[in-house]
Amino acid sequence: MTKENKQILLEDFKENSKEWFLEQLSKMSVTQALQTISDLSKKLFPEFPKTYEECCEILGIESDLVFGYED
Repeated sequence: MTKENKQILLEDFKENSKEWFLEQLSKMSVTQALQTISDLSKKLFPEFPKTYEECCEILGIESDLVFGYED
C-alpha cells in the first residue's frame, strides 16, 4: 500500500472503529486524507437540510415547538 493509492470505502468506514479510520488516514498523504474525508462526507450526507423545518424533520421534532427558559 502506497500513501497515494489507499481508498476507504463507505462500507469499510461503517464496519470499523474511529480508531481504525484515523489509523488509515495517518497512512495517507494529507491531500489524499482530506479527499477521503470529503468523499465519505458527501456519501454520508449527500444533501444538508436547507430550512428549519427540514432540520426538525430529520431530528424527529415538531417545527412549531418554541424553546426558551424562564427567569
